[in-house]
Order: sequence, then structure tokens, then C-alpha cells
Amino acid sequence: MTPLYSKSKVKAAGEAAKSASSPSDLDPAAAQVINFWRQAHREPMLRAIDELSGLTAAGVQYAMAGRIKKLDTIIDKLKRPSSTGYLSTMHDIGGVRVVVRDMPSLRKVCSMVEALPSYCEEHSPKRDYIAHPKGDGYRGRHYILRYGGLGSGYDSLYVELQVRTERQHQWATAVEMYDSVKGTRLKFDGAACGGNAFFAWMSEVIRTLEEGPSADDRAQAPLAGAAAAAARDVLGCLDAARNGLSVIGGEPELKPGDYALIALNHEMQTIVVAACDEEEGLRRYFDSELAGGQEDTLLVKASSMELVKQMYPNYFGGIVSFSSLYGERLVPAADDLRPAP
Repeated sequence: MTPLYSKSKVKAAGEAAKSASSPSDLDPAAAQVINFWRQAHREPMLRAIDELSGLTAAGVQYAMAGRIKKLDTIIDKLKRPSSTGYLSTMHDIGGVRVVVRDMPSLRKVCSMVEALPSYCEEHSPKRDYIAHPKGDGYRGRHYILRYGGLGSGYDSLYVELQVRTERQHQWATAVEMYDSVKGTRLKFDGAACGGNAFFAWMSEVIRTLEEGPSADDRAQAPLAGAAAAAARDVLGCLDAARNGLSVIGGEPELKPGDYALIALNHEMQTIVVAACDEEEGLRRYFDSELAGGQEDTLLVKASSMELVKQMYPNYFGGIVSFSSLYGERLVPAADDLRPAP
């Protein structure tokens, strides 16, 4: 079977997307190709989820969800000065996230992933952000999985697997929530702002809690002065965002095979969640992105709303677990950094 659009046409559509200021500004012909390319990644994403379902039998407690990469994130990634690839070679259009309890569980999952037939040794080693954290402090283990024999007609497509501990996940989603509220770009190594030092310090706190203190442990020194003030600002910002959000229409009950379509309106501070089958979910997801507006949409494959909120707490103001890290007694003067009531 020949795919509807060749990878060269996908590449060209990605190059055209670089001139778009937003998804709604994207050339319709390019949008059609990109959405077909995204839709083609459903099958490998679902195959990855199925392949990883054996973690329970191995005695690992975990939460898992899959997602198709957002259009605005794709455009942003293609535009970054550091970007050297093309849409046709982007390995994370389909993504699966696994969150485990602690570092021993993470290492066990990593050993299992590296034994999978789909494990792509060529592209995975450089994504070890445990051994080599990103500059902003992000920690986690990423893998690239490769799948062939696809119904879309492509010879092979890739899926990015992210494996994080609960604390690493709390940190990463707190950064995303802060970026959404403040309009910053910490997640993408953007310009420095008051939150940079705090989140970098918190990353060290988490590393210390999970792996023990090191000889040169920056997390053992409490923040003071301007850094402490910045920490209070970050926590106050996240706390205000959490308290201001409201879910409109209640939360749907997800059935096996359902997707959750989440629409977060930052201006109105409202969330609308709908349960959709695969076809309807993708159609509504793509349409909402191209329509523009104030809503931040997300389409998630998960088995329950509880799991959706656990995997994407930043869409529901879920920063309580992140804030509670201050209660860990490895961090001196932690109570001084809590936001004022």
C-alpha cells in the first residue's frame, strides 16, 4: 500500500509550516498533509501502549497515556534555531508517557524497554536525561521505538516513549503549567526569567531525594534573597492558577478505547473535557487547532479520567504534589518557601 502523502511531501509541508505564526495561519494544503501525518502515528502509538502493557506482570506500578503531538508544538519545534531536522524525520509525533513510583522502578522499566523488538538503539541513547539532565533541569529517560508493517502504507514510523518517576513528572508538569500561565518558555530553554533558578534548584532537590546527596550538592543550600522571592512568586502563581480553574460540564466517564479531548481556556480559566472515539476525537482535535482562539487543546488516550489527570495535571491545575515536595526534610528551610496563605 502506498501512503496518501509521501515523506517528501510531508517534509515540504513541514517547511511551509515554518512561515505560519499559529496553526490557524497555516496553509490549508500543508495542514491537510500534516494532519494526515499525525493521524498515521495513531497505529504505532497504540502498538507501543500494547507492547508496554506487560509492565504490570513484571511487578511495576505505573501510569501510562498516549498522545498525538499538538500542531502548535510541531510548528514551534520546526522554527527553533536549534532545530536541524524536518517534519518527516521528527520522532515524537506519536508519544507515550509512563510514570513510575521511584528510580528502581524506572531502571527496571528501562531494562525492559531496551529488550523490546521495537527499541531503536540508533536514536535512543542520546535521550538519557537522567544521566545528562537538560539545561533547565529536566530529568527523565526518553526512548525512540520503531514500528513497521503499518496500515498507513509507510514502511516505518517512530514513537517517543518518556519514562519518568512521579517526582520528575511533578516537576515537568509544574514547568508546563508555569509557562502556560506566565507566557514563558522554560520548557523550551527560553529566555531567563524568575522561574529558571527555582526550577533548576527544585530539580536538584528531586535528584537528591531520589538518588542521595552528592559531594557538591546545590540542593542542600536553601534559597535566599532574590532566589527565595522568585520561588515564592512561582508557587504563588501556580497556586492561584490551580484555585482559579473550573471544569465546565463535569468529567466524562471514559470507556475502553476512548480518548479524552481537553480544552483549556487560559483567559476564562475553564476546562471542558469530552469523551470521544478515535475518529471523532482526532477530527475535533484537528479542527479546534486550526480554528484558533484562546483554547489549548489536548487529545489523550487513557483508560480513565483519573489517569488523564494524573498524567496531565498541568491541564487541571494539579500542582499540589509538586508543592508538597517542600515537606521533604532533605531540603533545609523548606517551609520558608511556601507561598503565603
